[in-house]
Amino acid sequence: MSMFTNSYQYRWPWYLKVAAIAAIVLCIPPLIFYVVGFFGISAPANLLDLGPQGDFFGGHVAAITGSLTLIVVLISAHLQQVFDRTFRLREHFLAGLAIIGQYDVAKPGCEQALRLLDYYASLALELEDNELLILLNTVMTKEIRSRLEELDGQKQPDIYVSARAAKQKIGEVLRDHHMARKGKKRNG
Repeated sequence: MSMFTNSYQYRWPWYLKVAAIAAIVLCIPPLIFYVVGFFGISAPANLLDLGPQGDFFGGHVAAITGSLTLIVVLISAHLQQVFDRTFRLREHFLAGLAIIGQYDVAKPGCEQALRLLDYYASLALELEDNELLILLNTVMTKEIRSRLEELDGQKQPDIYVSARAAKQKIGEVLRDHHMARKGKKRNG
């Protein structure tokens, strides 16, 4: 299992593959007749008698192909919207991590850094995105970690709850990732 639940690599969903293959298959016969007509190859006599039936068939194929194309366009538009939303969220998340880093550099373990860390931790936990948690781990300095551990020791349940939960979840994610890597090395 990968360390990240939402990888940057993308694979087409099965329904988009089926729609694309169906559109390609339905476009092959008209393409063959077009090429044959373009090069001036004469059709056998029995094919000329089937002209009206071909018009009927062609009309239906065009409607089906057009409908499948519309479906592909709608699915693609939806996927583009989902990807754009994910990109914007990651962009916002990285900007927030930069601000946390700036606060922490100015005054290690300060309240502003912890508050922002708590907010972004709540986002990462709500989205159940391990990649965001790993990114969050990059701004958890020694001072921030010691403040969170200090709060855990004091049993204060209502202070920086998301940041403390994210710290624990990050430990689990990293432990699982390293265990999986050790297993791959043994097997590989």
